[in-house]
Amino acid sequence: MGEETKWETPPFIEYLFTLSPEKDSGKLADLRKGFSKATAVRAWPHIGRFCLLNNDRDRVIYETVGAGYATHPVNDGTPYANFGSVMQKLAFESVGGDAEKRKTFDTRFRRLLACESAEEVCQHIKGVILAAKAKDVPVPWESLFWDLKKWGDKVKISWATKYWMVPNEMADVTETGEMTNDESDTAGQEDE
Repeated sequence: MGEETKWETPPFIEYLFTLSPEKDSGKLADLRKGFSKATAVRAWPHIGRFCLLNNDRDRVIYETVGAGYATHPVNDGTPYANFGSVMQKLAFESVGGDAEKRKTFDTRFRRLLACESAEEVCQHIKGVILAAKAKDVPVPWESLFWDLKKWGDKVKISWATKYWMVPNEMADVTETGEMTNDESDTAGQEDE
């Protein structure tokens, strides 16, 4: 329960990654209960050794990440992936490049970005995780954990950058936002 750094995998995430649907179905079932205030106490024996249960903010983060992982244990370990990447993949897999149809995803995503606290994000995230499971979109669980712990403008901007960035199939963009394909030669130029 000491101070964790972003460069180390948190013990809780390491613990989640050891759980197997075949061997640990009971633990995973308990962790899934973390999505609901009425049943979250079932998750406490599994998260209590990683966080102080009387710290509401931390407890809710651990309950949510644990419930999410137990629901959809497919990890996206891609460097720089974040929850904005998940939302982008869901939007493009569902509606493609159709901007009009994408408004539903934009609205849901903007709702997440408007959240003032990590606890508020945790209230809205379950539906996105269920959609990721239905569409088989991996979730960067370690990144989500850290982003919730450090929720604020920097995290929101990072998520927004990933969500509104052109998908990798259309353009290669570095983490700093620089274009690396031929489009960089014509970016910002008007058609002649």
